[in-house]
Amino acid sequence: MRAPKILLVDASSLALVRVRKLLKPAGCELTYARGGLEALRLAPGEQPDLILMDAAMPGLDGIETCRRLRLGRETRTIPVVLFGSAAQLARKKEGYDAGCDDFLAGPLDRDELLAAIRYHLDAPRLHSA
Repeated sequence: MRAPKILLVDASSLALVRVRKLLKPAGCELTYARGGLEALRLAPGEQPDLILMDAAMPGLDGIETCRRLRLGRETRTIPVVLFGSAAQLARKKEGYDAGCDDFLAGPLDRDELLAAIRYHLDAPRLHSA
């Protein structure tokens, strides 16, 4: 069985490194995008199993990126998990309205993050059973 592919999207290099460390125990194959526009370019070709994205990036934020991913034929069914600081939780409903599958509050907790990833990777299989 192949390792799950996750597209990790954040404009901050430091944040990408931090989240990569949290994901290390999961044994995922990670691809990185440094913002929403790069995520929109990479996702159709990469076809990740899940997209993990910062909700509040400069330029094209995670919520608008999610909205646009849901419009794409190749990307509309890819699970999207947004994350953000406690201050960004006010935008949680906006994230769900844009089509995200989950919204995690930061700072990210490793166990919660890994549980959310496992759930969203297993959800298609569970729903078809």
